[in-house]
Amino acid sequence: MTKRLDQRVAVITGAAKGIGRAVALRLAEEGAFIVLVDVDAEGLASTAEEVRALGSRALPMEADATDEASVQHVIDEALARFGEIHILVNNVGGGKAGRIWELSVDDWDAVMRLNLRSMFLFTRAHDRSQKRPDHLHVLGRAQRHRLERLLSRRQRLFDRQGRRPRLHPRHGDRAGGL
Repeated sequence: MTKRLDQRVAVITGAAKGIGRAVALRLAEEGAFIVLVDVDAEGLASTAEEVRALGSRALPMEADATDEASVQHVIDEALARFGEIHILVNNVGGGKAGRIWELSVDDWDAVMRLNLRSMFLFTRAHDRSQKRPDHLHVLGRAQRHRLERLLSRRQRLFDRQGRRPRLHPRHGDRAGGL
C-alpha cells in the first residue's frame, strides 16, 4: 500500500524533541524522507534512529536555525541528498518566561530571532534554491495542528467523493508560514 507522503522530502526544524520530533515521526509513518534540524546533536541522533526504525530515510543536521550560512548549508545538503524539498516545517522556537516588563530588549531580540528569523531564513533559502518555489508546503510553529487538520479535512472531502486524497502542492495544498 502506498503511503500518503511516499518519497516526499520534509525539512523539520527543532526536530530533536517535542513537537518537531512528533511531526518527524508522523511524517515518516506516512512515507516521507526526513531532514532533521536542531542544535541538539544527541536529540537529533535519537530522533533519526526512530525515523529509520519506521522504515524511512533520515538526514540529521546539527545547525543553528538563526544563522544564514547554517540554514543555507542545510537546504543545500537536503537538495544534494534528495533532489527536492516538498514540506518545510518551521517548528523551531521558544522564549524566555516572565512578564513583558521584566524582559530586556536583548531577551526580546533573542525571541524574535529564534521564532521569526529562523522561519524567514529557511523559507527564503528554500525558495531561492528551487526552480518552482510554489511547490512547497510551509508550516510554521503557530500552525502545528494545520497539517493534521488539512489531512483530515481532505480525507473527509475525498471520502464523500470516493477518492483518495493527494497531498502534493500542485493539487492546491499550501499553508502559509506566518
